[in-house]
Amino acid sequence: AMALPGQRSPWPERAVVIMLMGGQDFFRGDMGSEEYMRSAMSVVPATNVTTAMLYLPEMKHMPQQEVLEAALMPLILAALAWGYVPQEPPMNCFQEAIVRMRSGGWSGKLRFTAPTGGWQEIAFGPPLPDRPVKPMSPRPPPPRMPPPRCKIGNAVSVTPAEWAVGQ
Repeated sequence: AMALPGQRSPWPERAVVIMLMGGQDFFRGDMGSEEYMRSAMSVVPATNVTTAMLYLPEMKHMPQQEVLEAALMPLILAALAWGYVPQEPPMNCFQEAIVRMRSGGWSGKLRFTAPTGGWQEIAFGPPLPDRPVKPMSPRPPPPRMPPPRCKIGNAVSVTPAEWAVGQ
């Protein structure tokens, strides 16, 4: 789904995967919201029945505290329940996450693999316009490291704590 360097790993076929995806995440790049979600969905094998993606258009790369407070516990419970019964999506947990997100003023989409194949979607909150991702703020270059105070090869020795305490 993302153009990351290195070899692509296959999507886990049987593992429970619940992704929290932000619409303001720099991984989205220049893709529109729908294209971004479809790109992520395209790497999930058709036989996988335990993958969900909660997409929040206004969420950044690092989820805001309010998002985690609202959604984390229901999504963890969803993952645990889905692991016990892979053929039954944990709808009660999904609904709880959606209710909490909506009551916090968030909009989004929850897409999950269905036991009959394909994807199902639950949209919540008012629809939001598809905004482009804000560019990351420029960071100043890191400060130069000062030269070492000791000559190279004169490292301070490290004594194991168990030995030091026993002496």
